[in-house]
Amino acid sequence: MEWTQGAPPVTAVAAFNDLIALAFLASCRIQHIVVPDDLALIGVDDLPMSSLAVPALTTIRMDLTAAADNLASSVLSTVGARPPTAPSGPGAADILAIVQRETT
Repeated sequence: MEWTQGAPPVTAVAAFNDLIALAFLASCRIQHIVVPDDLALIGVDDLPMSSLAVPALTTIRMDLTAAADNLASSVLSTVGARPPTAPSGPGAADILAIVQRETT
Protein backbone atom coordinates (compact mmCIF):
# COMPACT_ATOMS: atom_id res chain seq x y z
CA MET A 1 0.00 0.00 0.00
CA GLU A 2 1.67 3.11 -1.22
CA TRP A 3 -0.09 5.37 1.26
CA THR A 4 1.81 3.77 4.15
CA GLN A 5 5.01 5.01 2.51
CA GLY A 6 3.81 8.57 1.77
CA ALA A 7 4.80 11.77 3.47
CA PRO A 8 3.34 11.76 6.02
CA PRO A 9 2.59 8.03 6.05
CA VAL A 10 -0.78 6.67 7.16
CA THR A 11 -0.29 5.13 10.60
CA ALA A 12 -3.79 3.92 11.53
CA VAL A 13 -7.03 2.71 9.95
CA ALA A 14 -10.48 2.68 11.53
CA ALA A 15 -12.62 0.23 9.57
CA PHE A 16 -16.41 0.43 9.13
CA ASN A 17 -16.82 -2.92 10.90
CA ASP A 18 -14.85 -5.99 11.96
CA LEU A 19 -15.38 -7.82 8.65
CA ILE A 20 -13.79 -4.96 6.71
CA ALA A 21 -11.00 -4.73 9.30
CA LEU A 22 -10.31 -8.47 9.00
CA ALA A 23 -10.17 -8.21 5.20
CA PHE A 24 -7.83 -5.24 5.58
CA LEU A 25 -5.67 -7.23 7.99
CA ALA A 26 -5.40 -10.05 5.44
CA SER A 27 -4.44 -7.53 2.76
CA CYS A 28 -1.74 -6.11 5.03
CA ARG A 29 -0.31 -9.59 5.54
CA ILE A 30 -0.13 -10.18 1.76
CA GLN A 31 1.61 -6.82 1.28
CA HIS A 32 4.05 -7.42 4.16
CA ILE A 33 2.65 -4.57 6.28
CA VAL A 34 3.09 -5.50 9.92
CA VAL A 35 0.08 -4.68 12.09
CA PRO A 36 0.41 -2.89 14.52
CA ASP A 37 4.10 -2.03 14.00
CA ASP A 38 3.62 -0.41 10.58
CA LEU A 39 -0.09 0.36 10.82
CA ALA A 40 -2.62 0.28 13.66
CA LEU A 41 -6.08 -1.13 12.90
CA ILE A 42 -9.43 -1.05 14.69
CA GLY A 43 -12.82 -2.46 13.74
CA VAL A 44 -16.35 -2.10 15.08
CA ASP A 45 -18.80 -4.81 16.29
CA ASP A 46 -16.61 -7.11 18.40
CA LEU A 47 -17.45 -10.17 16.33
CA PRO A 48 -16.29 -13.43 17.98
CA MET A 49 -13.88 -14.12 15.10
CA SER A 50 -12.06 -10.84 15.81
CA SER A 51 -10.37 -12.35 18.84
CA LEU A 52 -9.16 -15.29 16.70
CA ALA A 53 -7.40 -13.16 14.08
CA VAL A 54 -3.61 -13.05 14.07
CA PRO A 55 -2.94 -10.54 15.45
CA ALA A 56 -6.19 -10.33 17.42
CA LEU A 57 -8.28 -7.39 16.22
CA THR A 58 -8.85 -4.38 18.46
CA THR A 59 -12.48 -3.39 18.08
CA ILE A 60 -15.30 -1.27 19.44
CA ARG A 61 -18.13 -3.11 21.19
CA MET A 62 -21.57 -1.54 20.92
CA ASP A 63 -24.36 -2.26 23.40
CA LEU A 64 -27.37 -1.89 21.11
CA THR A 65 -29.81 -2.37 23.99
CA ALA A 66 -28.28 0.59 25.83
CA ALA A 67 -28.33 2.62 22.61
CA ALA A 68 -32.03 1.82 22.10
CA ASP A 69 -32.78 2.74 25.72
CA ASN A 70 -30.95 6.02 25.26
CA LEU A 71 -32.86 6.82 22.07
CA ALA A 72 -36.24 5.88 23.60
CA SER A 73 -35.53 8.01 26.66
CA SER A 74 -34.58 10.97 24.47
CA VAL A 75 -37.69 10.65 22.29
CA LEU A 76 -40.02 10.31 25.29
CA SER A 77 -38.42 13.30 26.97
CA THR A 78 -38.71 15.37 23.79
CA VAL A 79 -42.43 14.69 23.41
CA GLY A 80 -43.02 15.36 27.10
CA ALA A 81 -43.93 11.79 27.99
CA ARG A 82 -41.45 11.75 30.88
CA PRO A 83 -41.33 14.12 33.79
CA PRO A 84 -38.32 16.48 33.72
CA THR A 85 -36.89 14.78 36.82
CA ALA A 86 -36.74 11.34 35.16
CA PRO A 87 -33.21 9.96 34.93
CA SER A 88 -31.65 10.20 31.50
CA GLY A 89 -30.78 7.13 29.50
CA PRO A 90 -27.33 5.56 29.29
CA GLY A 91 -24.47 7.70 28.10
CA ALA A 92 -21.87 7.02 25.42
CA ALA A 93 -19.63 5.25 27.93
CA ASP A 94 -22.43 2.73 28.52
CA ILE A 95 -23.02 2.22 24.80
CA LEU A 96 -19.48 2.02 23.37
CA ALA A 97 -16.39 0.27 24.73
CA ILE A 98 -12.98 -0.34 23.18
CA VAL A 99 -11.91 -3.98 23.27
CA GLN A 100 -8.13 -3.65 23.31
CA ARG A 101 -6.36 -6.48 21.54
CA GLU A 102 -3.20 -6.71 19.43
CA THR A 103 -3.79 -4.48 16.37
CA THR A 104 -3.39 -1.10 18.11
